[in-house]
Amino acid sequence: HEIEGWIVESEEGVTVAIDTELNEELIAEGYAREFVNRVQNMRKDAEYDVVDRINVSFETDPKLNDYVTGFSGYITSEVLADSLNGKIEIEGVKEEFKIGDFDCTIVIKKV
Repeated sequence: HEIEGWIVESEEGVTVAIDTELNEELIAEGYAREFVNRVQNMRKDAEYDVVDRINVSFETDPKLNDYVTGFSGYITSEVLADSLNGKIEIEGVKEEFKIGDFDCTIVIKKV
């Protein structure tokens, strides 16, 4: 009973199938959460107050840029950002990360 992308188990007449395929939306969401995590750590390292609003700029691979941009509403609300820009145009706290297979530079600045 093997189906591509599914785990299927049967026991005592009951069959359960779980879809293990990661679709593009789930992959993007995972990257967005990781991006939020990096920015939150940067906020903490910069000793920003938890209520401080920030601007966020980043530069990365076009694919990761698409993922981050696609979840910009979620990201900005999670990190209290007034702006999220896929091009670095601000001076501030800057860090370079590896997010999955992508190199990513993030700059944050208190508003």
